[in-house]
Amino acid sequence: MKAVISVGDINGISPEVGIKGLEKLFGTTEDNFIFVTPKNIFEEEYTKQKCKFSYTVVNELHRLNKIGSDKFVTLVDMGNAEQEQGKPTKISGEIAFKSFRQAFEITASGIADFLITLPLAKNAMSLAGIKASGHTELLAEWCGSRDNFVMMFLGEGFKAALTTIHIPLKQTSELLSGELLTKKIKLILDSLRSDFGIGEPKVGVLGLNPHAGEGGLIGDEEKNIIIPVLNKFKKNTEGPFPADAYFGMKLHNKFDITIGMYHDQVLIPFKLTCFDSGVNYTAGLPVVRTSPDHGTAFDIAGKGIAKADSFLSAYYYAKQIRLNRNIAEKNKMVIN
Repeated sequence: MKAVISVGDINGISPEVGIKGLEKLFGTTEDNFIFVTPKNIFEEEYTKQKCKFSYTVVNELHRLNKIGSDKFVTLVDMGNAEQEQGKPTKISGEIAFKSFRQAFEITASGIADFLITLPLAKNAMSLAGIKASGHTELLAEWCGSRDNFVMMFLGEGFKAALTTIHIPLKQTSELLSGELLTKKIKLILDSLRSDFGIGEPKVGVLGLNPHAGEGGLIGDEEKNIIIPVLNKFKKNTEGPFPADAYFGMKLHNKFDITIGMYHDQVLIPFKLTCFDSGVNYTAGLPVVRTSPDHGTAFDIAGKGIAKADSFLSAYYYAKQIRLNRNIAEKNKMVIN
């Protein structure tokens, strides 16, 4: 298989994490990797890490079709770039976006089997004049999926998904609707079946309000929105659960996945449990994309202490999802 990697923000730990991860994978897999990055950034980190893996360089995307599998890494050179480690800049934002766009095109065209995105900084993208909430929303836009996607988090013994994503907390109740939650649950069930091979998923669903609304005394979203939707999926879902008791009693271990209503509701417990190895996955899209579930960590950029664990997990999950999808697609063809 072939994986393509976007470099993320060159002023953070992303190049270090990606190259450390590749060095650890070298000799353990027959897969090949395409790394979209400025050549000087790659080679400086490659030398610093004393890497032993082989690589070749191309300057144009169309040449990738002619590249064989003799090299562990194919570097798509974006040209040299000025690096200012430790802070977001207009240049780092531009490079992060262009690398991501090229890596997506490589995946969407079928040259690569899956995409791994290294962390970028939204404020650097803003400095570059790029209006986007992040990888997930851009991917959905490029795939023409609008809101037909789910932000999912993968960790050992803990999968989580979000109903709403990067929005102010005060807007969550306004955006939460029966239509939105129904769509997200359907996408999550489909993903668990096709991407993870779980035939009959068990899904735990959190409430929005404290105590899951206390029967309508502390908000009525559970009563008016969440419970009617869950009644449509009685075979696969349980809830709505009060988030504090749910995680306090470790009920997430009982379910294949936990669905939260807003970002921090599941991200805080998830990162407490899986901070070094957690993975961000965009479910519901035609391309397979994973990412380390950590940020650019500008505060430790250039110090050589970043860990590659989450990158490695992102690789293993993406490969398994791609293999599972291939099996599901073959089975579907046989049935039809």
